[in-house]
Amino acid sequence: MSARSLRELCAQVSRELGVEIAVPVGEDDGLELPFATIFPRVRFSPAADGWVRVGCDNYFSDFLRRNDSFAVWDREMGGPVEATHGDLVELLADVYADYLDGGVASLIVSWVPGSLERVVAILKPVTSMRTVDLLAALRSAPVTFGGIDCAAGILAVRELHALGVDCHLTDVRD
Repeated sequence: MSARSLRELCAQVSRELGVEIAVPVGEDDGLELPFATIFPRVRFSPAADGWVRVGCDNYFSDFLRRNDSFAVWDREMGGPVEATHGDLVELLADVYADYLDGGVASLIVSWVPGSLERVVAILKPVTSMRTVDLLAALRSAPVTFGGIDCAAGILAVRELHALGVDCHLTDVRD
């Protein structure tokens, strides 16, 4: 992932997962992502050893900040907190990558410009569909392909976006 700012990361997630994301205007605003929540500053709370709880991954981990360091801390396991990230964007990019790793999703293709040949070559290994069935499905876009491995699906989405295809993953689950 190559996002350099929070705005770029939010735009990337929005494009790849087909969700609207309200990008925070300032540091005091919170942020809701499909895989994480960053609290508004008024909801920050103290944690161990000078760390401050600034968000969570919507499962079992908290995002902690101390000075210019960030950490992902498993609140159920406890244990010492170790700085793992130099900034919030780096932390969220890693959590996003983890969110997509090993899960299953649906891939929606809404529109395909031009020739379908390259699109079929990208989607065939992801969907395991026969070429003739894949061509028929794409010709009747929008089309949803279910049971897609997230790791392979997100790579396909990124390749398809480079071709100008309107598509995204949805219904991501473990």
